[in-house]
Amino acid sequence: MPMFTKLIRNRRWVRPFIILVIALGLRLYQLPSRFVFGVDEEYQAYLAQSIVKNFHLIWIGVGSTADFYLGPLWTYLTAGLLWLSKGTPLITGYFSVVLGVTATLAVFLIGKKIFGKRAGLVSMLLYACLPLVVYFDQKYWNVSLVPLLSLMMFYALTQAVSNRKWLVVFAFLFGLVFHTHLSLVFFGLVALVWIWISKIKVNKKTMLGILVAFLIIYSPLLVFDYYHRWSNLSTPLRLLNDTGKADVSAGVGPKLYTIGNSLSRLFYLAPYQNSADETNWGCTYSQTKTPIFINLFVGGLLLLFMFSKKTWSGKSTKLLALTILTYLLTFLIFPGSVYEYYLTGLFPLFLFIPGILIERSSNVFRKLSPVIVVIICILGIRTILTAKADYGLGVKKELVQEVLDIIGNEPFELKSEGMCHIAEGWRYLFSVYGRKPEKSDTDRMFGWLYPDEITGKAGTYQVIMQE
Repeated sequence: MPMFTKLIRNRRWVRPFIILVIALGLRLYQLPSRFVFGVDEEYQAYLAQSIVKNFHLIWIGVGSTADFYLGPLWTYLTAGLLWLSKGTPLITGYFSVVLGVTATLAVFLIGKKIFGKRAGLVSMLLYACLPLVVYFDQKYWNVSLVPLLSLMMFYALTQAVSNRKWLVVFAFLFGLVFHTHLSLVFFGLVALVWIWISKIKVNKKTMLGILVAFLIIYSPLLVFDYYHRWSNLSTPLRLLNDTGKADVSAGVGPKLYTIGNSLSRLFYLAPYQNSADETNWGCTYSQTKTPIFINLFVGGLLLLFMFSKKTWSGKSTKLLALTILTYLLTFLIFPGSVYEYYLTGLFPLFLFIPGILIERSSNVFRKLSPVIVVIICILGIRTILTAKADYGLGVKKELVQEVLDIIGNEPFELKSEGMCHIAEGWRYLFSVYGRKPEKSDTDRMFGWLYPDEITGKAGTYQVIMQE
C-alpha cells in the first residue's frame, strides 16, 4: 500500500493512472451481460475442456487459415481458466479485460519512451476509450493477445538498434504469433528489413539465441508436423493452390474497403447498437457504417504521417511507418479472405499516429488537438455506455433457464437458426448452465471432442434457438 500511495502522489503518474482506471471501468462495464460467447469461443472451450477432463499433452490448438493449426499454448491457458471456474466461461472474459488494460498501459509506456509523453498520453487515452477496442477486449479468443503482442514486438525492434539482445526477445514473441493469430506473421519480414536498414550486426551468439528462443515456443508444432508429414509447414503451398477458389471478398478492392472501414470504425461506432454485432466477423450488415468525414479524417492522419519528412528521419517513427505499411500490404496481397479482426494488431500501432502528430505540432494546433481527442473519447464512452447486450452471455443464461423451466428433466435435442447469430455456443452453454442435450447441430463440428456425450437417442423435445 505505501508503494501504491507513493505512485498516486507522483504527479507524473496521475493522468496515466486515471486513464487506466477509465480503461478498466469501460471494459468491465456490464461484462457479465455483454460477454460474447459464440462458435469460436465454444471451439476453444471444448478443446480446453478435453484437457481438463482427461489431462493429456496436445501439440496443436485451434485450426486457422488453410488448415494451418495454431500452437496449443492458448488452449492450455484456457484449460487453466476453465478449471478454476469449473467450466463457466465468464472467467475468460475477465482475463481478456486484463489483457486489454495491460495493452492500454503498454501503449502509454512505449509511446512515452519512444515518441514523447504527450504522444503516449494521447494514444493511451484513445486506446482506453474507443468502443471497437473495448468490444474486442470483452471477447475472449486466441486473437485477444494480438494487440499486446504487436506492441511488444514493435518495442523489441526499436530497442534492438542499441542492444541486439532484444532480437532474442523478439524471436520469443514472434514464436507466440503461431499460438495466437497469423495476422502478425508479417513482423518477421519487418524484422529482417529493420535489421538490414539499421545495420544491426547479428553475431553467432545472438543468432543462436534467436533460434533457441523461437524454437522453444514453436516446438509443439514441430512435434505435430513430424508425425503428420509436415502438413502444417506446407500450408503456404496449399493456400497458393487454393487462390483460384477464393471468393469475391478476397480481392484487393474489398480488402481496401475493409481497411478503410475498419480504421474509421476504430474512431467511431454508433450508440445504441448491439456490441456483439460490432465484433461479429461473419455477418456485418448490422455493424456501424462510418460517415464520410470520419473516413477522410482517418485517411488524412495516415497521409500526414506517411508523407512527413520527420517520420522517415526518426528511427522509431520510421519503424512505425514501415510496420504499418507492411501490415497493410500483407493484408492486401493475402490470397484468401480477410476480416476486420485481422487488423486488431494494427489498431494500437495506428493510434500512435495522432499522438505523434500532436507531439510534433505547432502551438496553435497543440492547444486545439486535445479538444478533438476529448470529443472522440466522449463519443466513444457514450457508445459503450449505451450499447445493447441482446446477444451477450447474460441473455443466453436467461434463455437456457427458461427452456429448462419448460422441458423439466425430459431429454431434448438442440439446434439453432438465424441470419447472423447462428452458431452461438448454445450446446456448451446448456451443458454448463443447465443440462446436456441428447444431440445437437454442433455435434457435426465439435462432436469429436465429446464423443461419449452424444447418446444418439431421440429427445422428447426439440429445442430451437432462433435469432
